[in-house]
Amino acid sequence: MKKTESKAYAKINLMLRVIGKRLSGYHNLQMVNFKIDLSDTVRLIADDTGSVRVDFYPEFEPENNIVEKIILDFKERFGIREGITAEIKKQIPLASGMGGGSADAAAVIHLLDEMFDLNLSMEDKRTLGLKYGADIPYMLTEGGAIVEGIGEQVVPISEQLTKEVLIVNPGFPVSTKDIFQSVTDYSLPLKHSYIYEVLKEGNIEALIRNDLTKVVKKMYPDFAIVLNDLKKMTDNPVFMTGSGPTLVVLINKGIPEPKVKEFKNTYPAFYVQKHRII
Repeated sequence: MKKTESKAYAKINLMLRVIGKRLSGYHNLQMVNFKIDLSDTVRLIADDTGSVRVDFYPEFEPENNIVEKIILDFKERFGIREGITAEIKKQIPLASGMGGGSADAAAVIHLLDEMFDLNLSMEDKRTLGLKYGADIPYMLTEGGAIVEGIGEQVVPISEQLTKEVLIVNPGFPVSTKDIFQSVTDYSLPLKHSYIYEVLKEGNIEALIRNDLTKVVKKMYPDFAIVLNDLKKMTDNPVFMTGSGPTLVVLINKGIPEPKVKEFKNTYPAFYVQKHRII
């Protein structure tokens, strides 16, 4: 019996610009993504049963079990006869805009490659991953990246950020499909050279932008209230990641603990934790 495991790290979008819409209905984006030290743990166990099983802890039933689909794809594509069980311990909030499901899928791709000595290139992994989710090509990457197209164009960023962030997840679901369908305004992309320069200078606030925020505020009034309350709590930049509803506070100046405690008391059911960009 073979076993292997790894961490599957959450991501945040420092920037998410909606550039346009394809005939297929998908939107072209330009994003600046980084990982944070919030992670799920993914373990793969190979045995002689030939069957596939995916267990989530705490237990839940995903609407679209992409981990199971990827394992079945690998078994067929590479002639893997062994049975494979995936055990996924969830820490990343569900449907939060932090790419938890895509992070798990990316970890499974890496682990299958390692477990069965497939020697796949990063390009191979991204091509396989894109079949199951637009975030997966980036989630296969360590560190930060400029991500474009629908998510398939990934340019790693060598610049490391050592920033602390406060993650606030309200816990209510939002519909990514409905949000994108409601987008009517588009942005121009930034030059890569400008993005690199801003990151090198440490002027991260110049990049912060999420074109989906105004759509989410309009569609989900409760989200707009939380965003407003969070901005009242701190002078630090506050922004939404992904299609929401998770909000991120980029901690340039310290946030007094009494203020954080007061916010937690106001919203006791929310996920409110400090993390580091990695």
